[in-house]
Amino acid sequence: MMDTLELIELYHEGKLSAEEKSDFERRLGQEPELRKELKAYLDLIRGIRRAEEETFTEKVAEWEKEVASKPSYPFAKAEPQSHGAKVKPMRKGWQTYAMGIAAAVIVLIGVGWLLNRSGQSVEAQALYTEYYAPLPDYLSVRGVNEPSTLEATMILYRQKKYKAAEEGFGKLLEKEPNYMLLHLYQGICRMELGNSEEAAQSFDTVIKDMGRYQADAKWYAVLNLLKAGDTQGALASIDQQLSTGNTKYEERLLEIRKAIE
Repeated sequence: MMDTLELIELYHEGKLSAEEKSDFERRLGQEPELRKELKAYLDLIRGIRRAEEETFTEKVAEWEKEVASKPSYPFAKAEPQSHGAKVKPMRKGWQTYAMGIAAAVIVLIGVGWLLNRSGQSVEAQALYTEYYAPLPDYLSVRGVNEPSTLEATMILYRQKKYKAAEEGFGKLLEKEPNYMLLHLYQGICRMELGNSEEAAQSFDTVIKDMGRYQADAKWYAVLNLLKAGDTQGALASIDQQLSTGNTKYEERLLEIRKAIE
């Protein structure tokens, strides 16, 4: 049996099986101590990554100085003393040296980009797991055309039977398409099922309505982007929300923004 640190490392590296990943994320939702350990691990990884980026930048600057100090023969030169002068080729040693540095820079940047992109995707999903919490039960059966269907659907939602709950909200929306809270709950179900595009559509419907649940829809839209591994999209959405102010999720949005950076 894996210890906690090994499990966290494999989760961060995306090496857990689908079943192991699902079980780990279930535990994250139930164990505050495990969430703290994951957060501490991610904070450490981010610190190491920032240090590596700073070291790499310094190394590139050193290479640039070395290249600048070498005799410069970027182009073939013509001898000026006679007509029809022979062309002097670039010095081979300098050319090889410069090409070696350029290749090394390209390889390092490429590898770093791939590792960073992979890490960002897993970290985004980890942030989703850390900050996700189900929307409280705001729905009321009063005034609903099919109260029994709504009640049954909410039971499925609370039991995390998201596929059946998503279908139930869909049936309710066929008769009450302007009930924004139904769209919001359906969006959360779609998000949990991994249908990020459909979830985004549900959240966007609520956001455009400009009603009382707009802030909730914007918050879950960020979580939806994180779950899909879209770090930059989440960051853009966070910045947009923070620029408007008056959001009840401001503190959490700032925490996620800091973690992403």
